[in-house]
Amino acid sequence: MTKVIAIALLAGALAACSLARAGAEEAATSPPSQSAAKPSQSSPGAGLPARFVSFLAGVVVGTPIAIARKTARAVVADTKELVGERTTPWLVVPVGMFTTPWALLTGTVEGAYAGPVDGWVYSADKAFSKDSLSLGEMK
Repeated sequence: MTKVIAIALLAGALAACSLARAGAEEAATSPPSQSAAKPSQSSPGAGLPARFVSFLAGVVVGTPIAIARKTARAVVADTKELVGERTTPWLVVPVGMFTTPWALLTGTVEGAYAGPVDGWVYSADKAFSKDSLSLGEMK
């Protein structure tokens, strides 16, 4: 299983790098008068390899983190919803045990969605940041 994941990551990185090379060759063959672009206008695929690798890192590392964080939040939120503001252990512990299976399900589903989304959204501007790895503030 680990070999399959490693091969998929390497194939994706190779594909992303080959796309960047193809864009560089096109820019080199154009006349110098047209290739001089303003600094604010960059080519649309300029950061594609870095964004792709950051997205993959966000998916591989950020998805389990997002699942764990969403599950923990769901346990706390569901327990508080059933118990209210009371903090007596004889009530909170059984209710927490009761809400844990449902929180595991909802946390897994929400985290499996939030991990790749955070990886993609934050890979363009903040590559390899806390937000792209689902370590920042989650919504």
